[in-house]
Amino acid sequence: MSMSPAWCFSAIPCNTSLNKLIGLFVGVCLMLTLVPGMAAAKQAVCQVTSGDTVVYNARCTFTPGGRGSFSISLPDERDGVFFDEVVLVSVTIISRGVAEVRGLTTAGINSRWGRAVRSRKNRACWDGSDFQICAW
Repeated sequence: MSMSPAWCFSAIPCNTSLNKLIGLFVGVCLMLTLVPGMAAAKQAVCQVTSGDTVVYNARCTFTPGGRGSFSISLPDERDGVFFDEVVLVSVTIISRGVAEVRGLTTAGINSRWGRAVRSRKNRACWDGSDFQICAW
């Protein structure tokens, strides 16, 4: 009598690639659920500047992504928009110190704001050609 490995599912023969793939997938999912704080949203203070005008400076929900990317949105208890129709701003790292910034509107339009570089004055900020996104 041979023992089946822990990752073996009885509906599929244990020596198949599919069963091994399922076992790997389950293991990765379990590992991701056990890593504390991974991609967990948290409260922060955010500032969004358009041109020379600060259009939002208050609490927000900060959701980290991979490689330093993040998104900001209004806290759950606040209804509304950051400004105009923007409800979420995403900062996606494309290379060291460089990000692509987009704004999601109430109409579901994911508008491209453009490239931003990490601020040398304040590392919590990303500077675009006509905007700045900060999250502390």
